[in-house]
Amino acid sequence: MYRKILNLIVPFLFLYSLTGCSTFNNTQSLNNSQIGEGVDSYKTSFQGRKVELPVRVAILPFENLTNNDKAGCLVRNSFYSQFASKRYRDIELFEIDEILDDNGLYEDNKYNSSEVSTLGRLLNADGIVYGKITGYNKLYLGLYSQVYVELEVKLVEASTGKVLWEVKHRTAHHEGEVPLELIGVISAIFRTTKNISNAELVSATDDLCRTIVTALPEPELKKVYARRSQVPSSL
Repeated sequence: MYRKILNLIVPFLFLYSLTGCSTFNNTQSLNNSQIGEGVDSYKTSFQGRKVELPVRVAILPFENLTNNDKAGCLVRNSFYSQFASKRYRDIELFEIDEILDDNGLYEDNKYNSSEVSTLGRLLNADGIVYGKITGYNKLYLGLYSQVYVELEVKLVEASTGKVLWEVKHRTAHHEGEVPLELIGVISAIFRTTKNISNAELVSATDDLCRTIVTALPEPELKKVYARRSQVPSSL
């Protein structure tokens, strides 16, 4: 019995030591209003200079580089939900997908290789958001569990193809400890099993997207209202 417990504890200690020196955190900087802060990597083409950001923005289907078939839809929906709080005129995702499909660009992700100016014209958008999911995993080792999500996202100006801002961020929710008694082992296994539930993975995704969106710049309010008056009522 003790040998089995030891076999569970050893890999946990190894992973815990790695996690302790990594950039993973249970607590994210979700309320930071400073542009570019709170994320692993943030790049911009204007470096603090005043620039007119696109107002009407289309969020394309995210490229999914993980083994989870549902990650693309789940992460994109979460990002869209958080992005709606910004002063952009976002377009409904189903509208974007329908337009892409009607123009033969949805199948086989052809939109990723299309000219950004073409996408801007079809979607009546000033800016195009591209996303790439590079991590969406669950790890379970008895006394230790982790859910992990990683995303790259960028905003491209439709008229010029210039990348205006680009963000890379990852987050992980983990659970685990080294119990000294048998009842502690049972309790720890229960908590780590709960931590890798789908609900926890969704929670980690929401935390990730909220952190990214908080760090993003946004257009001036007067530009948003001006752009709204230019959008045809049929859209």
